[in-house]
Amino acid sequence: MIQRIQTVYFSVALLLLILSLVSPIFRVDNPETDSSVTMSLIDKDDVSGSWGIRTGWGGELAGMSGFFEKGGALAFAVTGILVLAVSIFLYRKRSLQMKVSWVAFGLLFVLTASSWIFAMTMKTFGFERNILMSFGLFMLPLAMVLTFLGNRAVKKDDELVKSADRIR
Repeated sequence: MIQRIQTVYFSVALLLLILSLVSPIFRVDNPETDSSVTMSLIDKDDVSGSWGIRTGWGGELAGMSGFFEKGGALAFAVTGILVLAVSIFLYRKRSLQMKVSWVAFGLLFVLTASSWIFAMTMKTFGFERNILMSFGLFMLPLAMVLTFLGNRAVKKDDELVKSADRIR
């Protein structure tokens, strides 16, 4: 049934992953030039005011955001969204739902690790400036934890059904 606890876990993880697309991951402030660069996967263009895929951060971050600049992070996020959405509706096939949710967990792990590594290694690129981590960076690990909890709930449910079949 769709009203099980794992559906709640997967739905909240899906919502967090969707919100992480438009929320800022971190911001680099340069007090010397009085400029700042905000990193997010989908961003609002300052000139035209339209929303679109962020293809580069320009300025000081140009050339350093390889995985993000080439759309790798966005591809992982969109694939994770699709896989989590599919796993919600696989409630009748618990073994397949567990496998699909582990794929979603793996995608979220790669996306989370790459975001954190990129945010933490900014100082190696010579950024001794103010690096402000934003809430978008913390949504990804939370979505990963919720996906793990959902997968655990599916496993418990599967074990309960198997034990009930043995009793019959």
